[in-house]
Amino acid sequence: MERSTLYNLEPLNLNNAYIESIGSYVERIAVLHNITTGTLLSKIISPILDKKYINNINLKGGDGFYKGSNAIAGFGTTANDFRNAMEVLTTRGDLVKTTLINQGPMLTFRGLLRNKKAWCPECLETMVEVDKEEVYFPLLWNIELFSICPKHRIKLEDKCRNCNGEMNILSRTSIPGYCSRCLNWLGSKAKIEGLDTIYNPQKEYEIRKSLFAEELIALGIENNNQPFTREDVIKGLNGVVHNIFNNNIRKAANELGFKETTFRYWVKGKNLPGLDAVAKMCLTFNISLKQFLNVNISSSDILYININVEEARQINNKYDHIFISKILQKVINDNLFISIKRLADYIGCDRTLLTKIYPEECKIIIEENKKFMSTKKIKRLKQKFDELDTAFFHTIKIDEFPSVRQLEKKLGKNFLKEKELRERFNNLRNLYL
Repeated sequence: MERSTLYNLEPLNLNNAYIESIGSYVERIAVLHNITTGTLLSKIISPILDKKYINNINLKGGDGFYKGSNAIAGFGTTANDFRNAMEVLTTRGDLVKTTLINQGPMLTFRGLLRNKKAWCPECLETMVEVDKEEVYFPLLWNIELFSICPKHRIKLEDKCRNCNGEMNILSRTSIPGYCSRCLNWLGSKAKIEGLDTIYNPQKEYEIRKSLFAEELIALGIENNNQPFTREDVIKGLNGVVHNIFNNNIRKAANELGFKETTFRYWVKGKNLPGLDAVAKMCLTFNISLKQFLNVNISSSDILYININVEEARQINNKYDHIFISKILQKVINDNLFISIKRLADYIGCDRTLLTKIYPEECKIIIEENKKFMSTKKIKRLKQKFDELDTAFFHTIKIDEFPSVRQLEKKLGKNFLKEKELRERFNNLRNLYL
């Protein structure tokens, strides 16, 4: 039996839509070998790839490859080279599923992949706290179309809450679930209970787009040996024009909201539509991607989604101010203590927009949250004071000097770093030593 250079590790969730991405797979391999992702890439993967652009990392340093590392999850040359190298090193033959290579023939690069990491903080937290499974990043999180987690109904995050930094898909110090800049844990209970009761057509549409992306991944796994092709997409487009619009390309383009010239190029096969455009057609007619590619549609089967004029306007607008206003009122009326920053993240807008357009509502929310946080801090400090007092007097009782080091051995590293605790400690020393 052939021995592998790297552990023959199976990608997580190998045969479902939430399969692990190849970037996450590389990070987990590095952790198992007790080396950094950078070392794994430069010392082990790089010689197998033998590509000038990646060998330069060894010779000159720099972040050129890391900045473009989103391409390893795609379907181009970089993705194929990287997948082949990892399969050689692990002796596995199924890593193609951790990329979009199987789906590649029917895709375009435009608007397909994110340039930076994105994640659902609730999913990461669930992996550790509930499922007790290994932390990983699904391939889905690399896809631009997948913007809201359908499981937790929250927007994916792309900046560390601790340092506010963005992360490349791969970096020298990347570890699954942690910020590669400050090593802060990226999981959290991000969902705001009580706000999901407000219907938001824009959010519901984004969730349906995320579910469409799930279907794309599932199709790549299902049709591993016979992937769909460019011709299938063109046939699907022509099926829409023929079966629904009676071969009227202009009418189809106008009703779907595409430029007529662009749409004609797609129908004639000169260019391929981006994934977002295919999703728009499928969601408009309430058909699956598989139906679209198999031209399994007819005018009698189509169920146009009943979106009224007001909802259509809300979906097309960048910000739905009716929804925002309802959210702010609910936060105030139900005493949901929350910062404006977190509220803006939940809504998907900038906090400056909230404070500028809704100054009175924001003022009330800020004041109530300040009171809540102040009360919370008082309770927390009281508990910490009690812990400090107990440790201080116990140390004296056993004839040891209550130094910072001695107390932090009992209470935990940096326990006395907080100003109020340091002052309490100094007062105790002045009174009893």
